[in-house]
Amino acid sequence: GGVLRGSVEDYYGVLRVTFAYFVMYYAFILSQAFNRIKVIRRKKKAEKEGARVVPVSEDRGQIRWDRTVGNTLEQQGPFLWGLWLNALFVAPATAEMLGWVYVGARLYYPFVHPAVSGSRLLLYTSTFPNYWVIVALWVQIVWR
Repeated sequence: GGVLRGSVEDYYGVLRVTFAYFVMYYAFILSQAFNRIKVIRRKKKAEKEGARVVPVSEDRGQIRWDRTVGNTLEQQGPFLWGLWLNALFVAPATAEMLGWVYVGARLYYPFVHPAVSGSRLLLYTSTFPNYWVIVALWVQIVWR
């Protein structure tokens, strides 16, 4: 595999990973937006009833989605650059496999976030595999 040693078809798997990544990313953004609307509506209703409410930014569900989108965006550059450079210069099949591991682990981030799960340890079951994949992609590129 690698650049100039294969056909365009060799990269279809990495294209699928990239497509799945962006579908996931935009699903996270939509979830963040819809949750914010829900929280704002709930907050306005509670205020009308005279109840004390926390700011939207302090709502546990909103914290979960804000951090999910934020952390996904923070890791987007290293992951996508590493994915494609690895596919081009190392091996598309290896990049694809690592890419699916990354997307799979990233998908459950919002469900293990401490604002929902109450456990930082559970969050690490999503973030550590993601960081490992990014390191693996880049180490193979650098030490090729």
